[in-house]
Amino acid sequence: RQSAATPPRPGVEATLAEIWRDVLKVDSVGADDNFFELGGHSLLTLRVARQVRERLGIALDPRVLFFKTLRQIAAELTHLQTR
Repeated sequence: RQSAATPPRPGVEATLAEIWRDVLKVDSVGADDNFFELGGHSLLTLRVARQVRERLGIALDPRVLFFKTLRQIAAELTHLQTR
C-alpha cells in the first residue's frame, strides 16, 4: 500500500517521510501511513532509528513504529527535539 493522501508537513514530518521512503523503497509516504502497512518489518525499524539519530539528532525507540502513523511519530520526535 502506498498512500500520500495527506502529505507530510514541512520539518520533522517531511524528514521522517524521506527516511521511510528511502528505507522502504517506496515512491510516497503520507502523514497517516503506518510503517508496517507500507512494507516495513522489525529489522528495518533499526535502520529508521539510525537515520533519525543521524539526520535529526534524536534517539528514536524503534518500537514506536509498530503502532503509530508517521504524523504521530513525528509529533513525538518534535516534542523530544524541543526538550
